[in-house]
Amino acid sequence: MTTPPRPDDGKADAVASPETVFERSDVTLAGGQIAVRGATVPHDDTPHSLVAVTVRVPAASFQVVPTDGSVTATLLLSPGEALGIGAWLRDAALAADKAGPPLYDWEPPAA
Repeated sequence: MTTPPRPDDGKADAVASPETVFERSDVTLAGGQIAVRGATVPHDDTPHSLVAVTVRVPAASFQVVPTDGSVTATLLLSPGEALGIGAWLRDAALAADKAGPPLYDWEPPAA
């Protein structure tokens, strides 16, 4: 696993101008919302791919982490919704992978 780039390495600026290659979104049965996008962003004059997941949750389903100001959010899903979103993630990853090399490189840990 490689360490994600720091915001000052130039990659964070690239996220400002993505080109979407896959997009799905929907409201969940529990009242939240999810969007999954496969996209490319320019880096070193070459499109690099990524998958973006955006969630909107009801007010009672998130909290601010006091140590660093980040936020945790819980999106409740039915099993069917989870399977559908899993398929969206796979499709977004495949579309992004065809569009360019990854912006962030990751290898799963050995089993």
